[in-house]
Amino acid sequence: MKQSWLKVDIWLFAVLVFFTIFAWANWGKIQFPIIDIGHEVVTPPRLLAGEVLYRDVDSYYAPLSYYLNALFILIFGYHLEVFYAIGLFLSLVATLLFYSLAKKLMNSQWAFLCTIYMLAYCAIGPSITNFIVPYSYGAVYAIVLSLLAFTFIDQYAHKGQTLWLVAAAIACGLAGLSKQEYGVALLGSVLVGTNIYASHDQNIKTQFWRSLLVILVSGASFILPLTILICQQVSWEQLKQSLLPLSKSQILIDSGMFGFTPARTINIWWRGLKNFLGAFPVILGVVILSNWLSKLIKLKFYRQFKTLFELLFSIVISVVCLFWINYLAFFKYYTFTEFIQPISDLSWSIPLILCWFLLNRQKISHIRNASLLLSLLIFSLLINSRWLFHIYFYGLFAISVVLLFFALIFYITQRSRRILWSSLLVCILIASGLKLWNLTPYRYAVTSNFGTFYTEDIALADAFNKTINTLNTSYASSVLILPHGNILNFLTRTHSPSKETNFIPGVIPTAKDEQNFILDMEKQSLDLIVYVDVPFYSLNPGYRTFAEINPLIHKWIITEHQLVKTFSINSKFPWNNGIIKIFTPFK
Repeated sequence: MKQSWLKVDIWLFAVLVFFTIFAWANWGKIQFPIIDIGHEVVTPPRLLAGEVLYRDVDSYYAPLSYYLNALFILIFGYHLEVFYAIGLFLSLVATLLFYSLAKKLMNSQWAFLCTIYMLAYCAIGPSITNFIVPYSYGAVYAIVLSLLAFTFIDQYAHKGQTLWLVAAAIACGLAGLSKQEYGVALLGSVLVGTNIYASHDQNIKTQFWRSLLVILVSGASFILPLTILICQQVSWEQLKQSLLPLSKSQILIDSGMFGFTPARTINIWWRGLKNFLGAFPVILGVVILSNWLSKLIKLKFYRQFKTLFELLFSIVISVVCLFWINYLAFFKYYTFTEFIQPISDLSWSIPLILCWFLLNRQKISHIRNASLLLSLLIFSLLINSRWLFHIYFYGLFAISVVLLFFALIFYITQRSRRILWSSLLVCILIASGLKLWNLTPYRYAVTSNFGTFYTEDIALADAFNKTINTLNTSYASSVLILPHGNILNFLTRTHSPSKETNFIPGVIPTAKDEQNFILDMEKQSLDLIVYVDVPFYSLNPGYRTFAEINPLIHKWIITEHQLVKTFSINSKFPWNNGIIKIFTPFK
């Protein structure tokens, strides 16, 4: 019988409904509007104005996302909402590719479960670690390219056509051009995945030429665009200093921010695993109970709503049980929000997945999508090795781990697969409901003619709105905003004269660098300085101010300029609590 092309994948439809609800609820909401977000939104317009990345605008990240976003700003207009649309579009593409890959590894029902987990925990949310907030679009472009590369690897493994291998190699190069570590991790995963489990000739000579082809094509895909976009105007030395800022990173290294040791990593794994072992059996038990009750009750009207009854009953009773267990102090180590989400952090699954691969090498080689599985494993290990396999920036580094985790459960379970699917669904729906509830405080708008975002901090919103009004009425064009908050440059369409767009610790590392910065700023026609004096909360130990980190610049601002406005941020959040001071040059 001929299959109808109109056949609908109901599980994909459910994924898209889920995506739409989350996208609508999250539109314009930003958890940390002060920090790196400004760098992402001010860089593309500066490139459109003729400035050159790494020469006129500093960045630690690869260039592809900035130039593509500049193109979108040129086409669709200078507006913050254009960035939201870019993030949502990339998220949608990633969702469709992710679902397709999950369906190859599992079935449609489990692919749906895996994908809505990815949406709830990785893709959509107000945090800078998710996809749609303007924080690190380079990573999001790289994620889409990585998912494309995995799709091409799978096609090559089954069909053996060199075209698919070339496509995967191009995706590797472009991923590196989006965010450096993704390119490296993806190249490693393509080389290993296509040389071990590919279903065609595996002699050493073929493997050598295949690997050489991948390396050359991916290298060309990285080098050629970089040369065209950047290297005609920027020296290789400038490029190296920007993309590998080792000296500028020292203050962050000394702070302990990157201080992950094997012992600390194992402790993090154990914490996540303990939460899973403590809470997931409760949810599993409740799901089994609800299934038993649904069979016990035989009312006619109930049969039509059997699945809905089981689901709602499981969610409500699970939340109640977990609340009381947590309240009775069996798990004092966790907050209730942590305890109610037993699969919120899957870092602990990485060593388990690796052990499963090592112990089942022969079985895995006979799985239809063995090359895809191995590529995902290598990618997961390489991309997360920088944090010693703790998925610190979760949404941006967890995609491959999520696919492997659900695939592992799918492959090792048979009789219990249905009940585990229901239990995992309950976990994800509880987490999704919690995320939607946590979005409700984001109702305080920071608005201008060039866009609006919503924050949960009324004090920050008030201070930002007053600052925007002051900049607009001053008719200033050249405005230096530091150390944070240069999203205000975008919202007022003012230009920052500084090469640096974010003054996080280490950007100006020494007293000599501070003096050079001051001399450079004194040569500029500065209209205003906006000093967003809030603490750097990520540094250890405790909080540090800009005055402590760059005292010479701080002194230059307050002694060489006239204070004209102050707006206090009396925030309940310590990282936002501070003051915005607006200075003008002395006449």
